[in-house]
Amino acid sequence: METEKPTNEEIGAIFDSVDDVAEVAEAEEAVEEQIIAEDDQEVVEAEAAEESEEEPVEELAAEEPGESFVEVEYDGVTYEVPENLKDALLRQSDYTQKTQTLADMRREVELGQDQVRIAQEEQGFVQEIQPELNNIGYLQAMIQQMDNDLQTNMSQMTTEEMFKKKIEADGLKEQLSALKQGLEVKYKEFEEAQKQSYQELLEQGAQILKQSIPNWSGAKQKEVRDYAMSQGFSTQEVSSIVDPRHVKILWAASQFESLQDKAKPAAETIKAAPTIRTKSRNPMPKETQERLNLRKKLKSDKLTPAEKRKAVAEDFGARWG
Repeated sequence: METEKPTNEEIGAIFDSVDDVAEVAEAEEAVEEQIIAEDDQEVVEAEAAEESEEEPVEELAAEEPGESFVEVEYDGVTYEVPENLKDALLRQSDYTQKTQTLADMRREVELGQDQVRIAQEEQGFVQEIQPELNNIGYLQAMIQQMDNDLQTNMSQMTTEEMFKKKIEADGLKEQLSALKQGLEVKYKEFEEAQKQSYQELLEQGAQILKQSIPNWSGAKQKEVRDYAMSQGFSTQEVSSIVDPRHVKILWAASQFESLQDKAKPAAETIKAAPTIRTKSRNPMPKETQERLNLRKKLKSDKLTPAEKRKAVAEDFGARWG
């Protein structure tokens, strides 16, 4: 805050308050000293204000040093991030990976549950139509029996009896035809529902296989089919494989055999290569070699004591003549 200088009226009041010249001179000096002091005070306050404005900038610069960056790989892409965010990204990446693994496991469990459900539906359908199948079998047996009786006893039956038997047989045949038609409609409806369920299983299995086998495609699926059939699977058996676990096993087996086939030519080349025998740069002296051979003979259990004495004598003779 600036200090106001004394006005002319204030200065005049000071001079009016004194009576002689000496006092006037003293008053003038007092006024000059007051003005100088006030000017100095203004300068000091201005400098203090400037320093107070500069200090936060210096403190801020001191509090904000240059941040260091590190490279972090996240979701297959490398980023440069502040070092204090590295751990957070790694934790997020680990969490994402675990979440994806749990999701894959959940899909496999759900797929297995759907397979069980479809098998139960098939069993339920068979149980549901079992009474109709029994009725069809009963009617077929009755019709066959009536035809046999009619052919056997035709010569002894009157025209009226024959006509009555024929009407009765035709009635059974109509019941049999109605049962068969109704059963055929049920079977077609069930077959369409099963096809839809199997198609959904195949789609779910394909999603799981894309996560498990790199670059899974129709071409690789054909490789698995061909390999399975080369191992003795029939076309119907291969077409019924919907469990991705079975597909992964067949894929792994086909890849293993493919690697073995590729390794066979290299193995044959290695076998056909000539044997290279290395030679020592510092061959053992002959005298040392003979001593080692003598020690081996003396330690051998295959030589008799007489043979060992003979070997010692021969060695002694070779050395000393």
